Amino acid sequence: MVILLPGAQASSASLTVSDTESRDLSAGDAAAAVALACRGLAGGVFKKVDSTLRGQVGAELGAARPAVGRSTGLLAASLTSRG
Repeated sequence: MVILLPGAQASSASLTVSDTESRDLSAGDAAAAVALACRGLAGGVFKKVDSTLRGQVGAELGAARPAVGRSTGLLAASLTSRG
């Protein structure tokens, strides 16, 4: 596992964790941060979101898909307070 800070380059590890610190950014800036973090990654991407869906979730998922060469994505939100 490799953990990357914002702006770091992806590696060939089997699992890469990247913290984009994008929750409080505008939609455009959040999308750009996620696209940059996904650049060079192959396969699927697990995009963790806040349990209350705070932040620019749609913009970030919209940027992640093409950045890794995917046309579709899946968001499975878990609202733990609802069971």
